[in-house]
Amino acid sequence: MVSVILFILFPIIGLPIYLFYYVFDKNKKGILYSAVIGLTLGILAYYFVPRTDYDLYRHQMIVSQLTGISFQQFLILSKEIELEFLPSLYSYIIALFHNLNLLQFFIVSLGYFILLFMLYDYRKISKIKVLPFLFIVLFTLFGFNTLYFISGLYYYIAIIIFAYAFYIEYVKKGNKMVSYLLYLSTLFIHNSMAFALIILFIYKLCMNKFNLKSAFICIFIFSLSFYVINFINSIFDIQFLDTVLKMYNSYVTRDDSFKILYSGIILFIEITKLKIFI
Repeated sequence: MVSVILFILFPIIGLPIYLFYYVFDKNKKGILYSAVIGLTLGILAYYFVPRTDYDLYRHQMIVSQLTGISFQQFLILSKEIELEFLPSLYSYIIALFHNLNLLQFFIVSLGYFILLFMLYDYRKISKIKVLPFLFIVLFTLFGFNTLYFISGLYYYIAIIIFAYAFYIEYVKKGNKMVSYLLYLSTLFIHNSMAFALIILFIYKLCMNKFNLKSAFICIFIFSLSFYVINFINSIFDIQFLDTVLKMYNSYVTRDDSFKILYSGIILFIEITKLKIFI
C-alpha cells in the first residue's frame, strides 16, 4: 500500500522504494511491483525528447501523419508507412489521443513490466535467495540501456517478447501454443525478428535438448547460411536476397542487442541447468 501511495504522489522519486519492495517483500506482490516499476520507467520515457536522428522521432512523425484520419484512411495509408502492421496500428491508436509522448510511455512500461515479471516468476520457480536476486534485478535494469529502448521502441519490445516466449517454452515449461503465438507476433512488430526465428527453427529441427554446444551449432549454421546467400546473390543479383542481406548486416552483425539476446538465452538456460544461485 505504501508503494502505491508513493507512486501516485512521487512516481519517480519513489523508484528505489519500489525496487526495495520488489526484491524484499514477502507478501508475494511481485506482479504489482513489476507493474509499478514499469510505469515509473514509462513516465521517465514520457518526458524524453528525441533528437531528429533517433528512431523515436521518426515514429512520432508517423503518429503525427496519422492524426485526424479515419480508420479506413489508415488502412490505405498503412501500406506506405515503413512499419510492420502492429506498430502501424499502435501508432494509429496513439494518434487518437493527440499525444505523441504516449507512444514511448506505453511500450517502455510494458517492456520493463515483462522483464521484471519474468525475473519474479523465475524467482518463484527456482527459489533464488534475496541477494543473488537483487544482483540479477540490478544487472537487468542497469545493464539494459533505457535510452536505446526508448529510441528503438519496436525493435526492443520485439526482442523482449521473444525472450519471454522462450522463457515460457524452455524454462517455465508452459503452454507452447502461447509461446508460439508470441514468437509469431514479434514478426509483426519488427521484421528483424525473422533471424531469431530462423535460429529457433534450426534448433527445433536439429536438437532435442538445449545446451551450449547446440546453441553454437545453430548460430554457426545460421551465419554460414548468409555466406551462401551472399555468394548466390553475387552471381544472380536477386532483389529479395539483397534485401535479406541488408537486414542481416543491419540487425545482426552490427547490433549488440541481438548478441545480448542470443548470449543471454544461452547463459540463462545454462544457469538454470547448473542450478547456480539456487
